[in-house]
Amino acid sequence: MAQTRKDPPPVEKKEEAKVLEPPQEPPAPPVDDLSRWNRAIAQNPQDSEAYYRRGLIFASRGEYPQAMADFSKALEINPQHVQAYFQRGLGSIKMERYTQAIHDLQRVVERDPKNGPAYHYRGFAHMQLFNYEQAIRDFSRAIEFDPKEPDAYLNRGQAYGHLGLYSMGIKDFEKIMEIDPQNAQAYLSRGTAYGRTGNFHQAITDFTRAIELNPQNPRAYHHRGFAYLEVGNPQQAVIDFEKSIALDSKFFSAYLHRGNAYIKCGKPAQALPDYERAIQLDAGDPRGYLGRAEARQALGKEDEAMEDYRMAAQLGNKQAQDYLTQKEIQW
Repeated sequence: MAQTRKDPPPVEKKEEAKVLEPPQEPPAPPVDDLSRWNRAIAQNPQDSEAYYRRGLIFASRGEYPQAMADFSKALEINPQHVQAYFQRGLGSIKMERYTQAIHDLQRVVERDPKNGPAYHYRGFAHMQLFNYEQAIRDFSRAIEFDPKEPDAYLNRGQAYGHLGLYSMGIKDFEKIMEIDPQNAQAYLSRGTAYGRTGNFHQAITDFTRAIELNPQNPRAYHHRGFAYLEVGNPQQAVIDFEKSIALDSKFFSAYLHRGNAYIKCGKPAQALPDYERAIQLDAGDPRGYLGRAEARQALGKEDEAMEDYRMAAQLGNKQAQDYLTQKEIQW
C-alpha cells in the first residue's frame, strides 16, 4: 500500500475558506425614485451627477453592468468625478475585474490621497491578483487612515500569510481581537496561521473559540478537524468534518479529509464514499483519486486502486507518480 499522504494545513483558498471578502462597503444610498434620474437625464443628457446617482441605485440592487455603464457615462462627461471612479472600482471588484478596479481606485487616490477605503479596496483587488506585497502596502495605508477598521487588519494578515510571514499575520489578527473581541474570523484566521506553523494545539484552541462565536461556519469545524488529525485524534476529526459537511454539503475538502480520518481510524469502507463524493465535487483534483486508491487497496480492490493511482498521477500528483514509478507501472 502506498504511504498515507500528509496534506499541508488548510490554507485560505477561495474554494475552501472564502475568508477574503471585499471590505465593508459604505451604506447603500437611499432608494431614490429611479424615474427621477431618468427624467433628469432625458432633460439634460450631459448631467454627470444624474448618471452617477442612477448608477448608485443600480449598484444597490446588484445590477452592476447597468451601474458600470452609468458611472462610465458620468466620467465621460466629468473626468474629475472622484466618487464615480470609486464606485466603478467597487463594481469592477464585484464583477471580478480586478485590474480595472485597481486602475479606477488609483485615480481615486491620486485625487484624494487620504481616501482610506480606496486603498483598502485596491489592496483587496491586488490580493485577488496575487500581488501580496502591493496589497500589504495598500492595507497599511488604509490602516493609517482608519486604525480601528478590523477588515483591513484581517486582509493584511491574510496577505502576510500568503507570503509565509505568519507571525506578522498573527499580530494583525490579535489587533482585531483588541478592537472586536467577538470577531470569530480573527480567531479562525489566527488558528489557520498557527496551523501553518505546526502549532496545532493552539490552532485547535482558536478554532474552538471561532466556533463558539459563530457555530454556523463550516470552515471552522473543517479546520479544527484537520488540526485534530495532525495531533493524532482522527475520531474527533471525523466528528468535526461531519459537522462541516452538515453545514455545507458541497465542501470538497471536508469530504476529502473525513475520508483521510476514516483511513486513520482503520475504516476504509467508510472512507470510500467520502472520496467518491470529493471526486464528484472536483474531478480535476488528484487528491480524491489518491484517497480512493488507498481505500480500495485497503479493501483488497487492487486493480481499481491502480486505476485511481494512474488518474491521480495523470492529474499531476507526485506521490501517485512516485508510487507507480516504484512499481514500474505506466501512468
